[in-house]
Amino acid sequence: VVFKEIDVYTNAKIYKVEHWMDICCASGGFSQYVLEESRGHGFGVTLPYEKGGHPMLLQNSNRFCCLHRDVTENPEELL
Repeated sequence: VVFKEIDVYTNAKIYKVEHWMDICCASGGFSQYVLEESRGHGFGVTLPYEKGGHPMLLQNSNRFCCLHRDVTENPEELL
């Protein structure tokens, strides 16, 4: 409901999104909304649960992939 209200209020046109990146994406609410409202593909990054992150409720699919990683550890490996 909250994302729908923001979308309508800001005229963000989420339905036109082709690609997005969701930083600190757990629990997955924003990406879930974009998946429901668009035909786009997304990528998320979130801190692993074992390192203090929140549980990720949205599952990886053919349109969304989440990397559970602390990006401050060995950032050179992300390149």
